[in-house]
Amino acid sequence: MSVINVEKDKMIEMYLSNVKITEIAKKLNVSRQTIYAWLKEKEVIAEVEERRQQLKKIGQNKITQNVCTCIDNVIEIANNCTDPRVRFNANKYIIDQGLGSPSAAKEDNNTNSTGKENTDKNTLQAELNDLKNLTVVR
Repeated sequence: MSVINVEKDKMIEMYLSNVKITEIAKKLNVSRQTIYAWLKEKEVIAEVEERRQQLKKIGQNKITQNVCTCIDNVIEIANNCTDPRVRFNANKYIIDQGLGSPSAAKEDNNTNSTGKENTDKNTLQAELNDLKNLTVVR
């Protein structure tokens, strides 16, 4: 039965930090084959998985802590960005998150009962082009 000793602990830490196996072996003064053998041990596999789960949890907690700031940033972009395409995409994202994304409905409506594309697509494109060319009158 193998135990997680100090060397294996250091190896796991470096391994999870994406240090290359060759570099880990050099730092621990062991062969690459030893590192690969350790990585196959049940205890090491379990420890690596447990630490991965801990890292995921830490990452999720950081994301959760910053969600409000991120939402505020998207709202700021939606309201104040000078590029109308960016403003549109930010607003669309907010709406999709709030009301749900209508992507499934869009796919169903792209074809009519005969399987041909709707001619409404050209009309919508023309309307979008008109919107792009609008100017503010004061």
